[in-house]
Amino acid sequence: MEHPRNVLSSADDPDRAVERLRALTEYSLEIITIQDASGTFTYVNEAVRHHLGYNVGEMIGRNAADFVHPDDLALMRDRFRSITKSARDHADLNCFEYRFRHQDGTWCWLESIAVNALENPAVLGIIAHSRDISLRKTNERILALHHARYRTVADLSEGAVHEYFINAQGDYELEWTLGADRVYGCSDAEYRRRGWQSFVIGDGWKQESEKRARKYLLGETVEFNAQIRRADGQVRWIEVRNRPIADPGSEKFARLVGVAIDVTERKHAADALRESEFRYRTVADLTSGFVYEAEVDEAGEVEIVWASPGWDTFFGGSFEEMNRIGWRQFVNPADHNAAIRRRQRLRTGERTEMELSLRTLNGGSRWVHLANQPIVEHDGAVNRYIGVVHDITDRKVNEEVLRSQALAVEVMHEGVVLSDSHGVIRMTNPALDRMFRVSPGELIGKHLDELPCEPPLDRRIAEFADEAGTRIGAPLVSALTVHG
Repeated sequence: MEHPRNVLSSADDPDRAVERLRALTEYSLEIITIQDASGTFTYVNEAVRHHLGYNVGEMIGRNAADFVHPDDLALMRDRFRSITKSARDHADLNCFEYRFRHQDGTWCWLESIAVNALENPAVLGIIAHSRDISLRKTNERILALHHARYRTVADLSEGAVHEYFINAQGDYELEWTLGADRVYGCSDAEYRRRGWQSFVIGDGWKQESEKRARKYLLGETVEFNAQIRRADGQVRWIEVRNRPIADPGSEKFARLVGVAIDVTERKHAADALRESEFRYRTVADLTSGFVYEAEVDEAGEVEIVWASPGWDTFFGGSFEEMNRIGWRQFVNPADHNAAIRRRQRLRTGERTEMELSLRTLNGGSRWVHLANQPIVEHDGAVNRYIGVVHDITDRKVNEEVLRSQALAVEVMHEGVVLSDSHGVIRMTNPALDRMFRVSPGELIGKHLDELPCEPPLDRRIAEFADEAGTRIGAPLVSALTVHG
């Protein structure tokens, strides 16, 4: 087969070679032009019609500067001067990009390679091969806009934005990253060189990475935390969120776009909160009675948001059930307004304490001692409070028994005196006071031997104690003479 150079430079048929050369230039998909030393077009091929909309005659005799964007004129003239001074062998050094006005008034981006043929008698000009790169420039502009957006996201999130693509082996390769210095303590270039794995502490990420890869193939956004060692040696926690994306025109996920942010302080705060919550709930569980937390509004209405296990035992059901039924069903109607006023005082930061009777879910009634402490937020607002509840039903029953017994003693016709083990009088009833002709309470604190009676009461009580050992369950009766 004949070599192309031989075809074009065949000495046997020079006319045929010229025709072939003319055909190559006229049917070339690239724009081919010749300009004289002043920059005036002396030749343009038909490709100019397809790319720029001009007829050949519209450009012949016109200077290139008439078509170049004003912002690119200085560059164009500088390159043209360089070309006129350059040798033919340095065409690769004369490649440049500029905007050229289309026939419809819009601007096209051209990339041109020019060679100096001014001294060639067959040319006498600058030969330029130009191609339309407007689409590439548009894509570059869009890509730059995307990168600016990514940079903005990275700046606003104080994190690093990244994009991975899936290679032929199915592995994820980092294509680019922005903001690595904020998270990994290194430049974007160093992060691309080292790779994410070199920063991660431990090997657990390998197994988890396989799980995440399966989710990516399903189109799922994945979020995870990892512990890293930054380039400066600091150990930090990061949160990574990745979303798989498909290439245009394809339903197959081929890329991952994501962001990594440093969450060390947030994680420490969350850990401290969990630890504090654990301690709080542990103390609440160990507290006699039970503890609850509630929200209260300006009207004094309340909603329980948490309660220790003792709540269910006391009420016979959950706090959610109480919220559904409403607190009024568990409080004596006569106490409703007082309960609302107490809660309204809580919103002012005042601690409240009370004893009241409550109904349980099974219909029973219990007495409780209730102490409420408001939770003051950082802005001074009070929307929640902690309540500690102690069941005092047994105490209330005992107090009622004692009151009944005291009432019975008060109305008895027999004199009653109570003393401690040392014989000091602690209580007397009205009948006894009348017997000894003293005012109510006058004998309290005196000794039994001070009572004017015969035999002395302290001695008789001692005898009662000796006799009680042999007469268990039987009353001991003795006559006393009171000295008036």
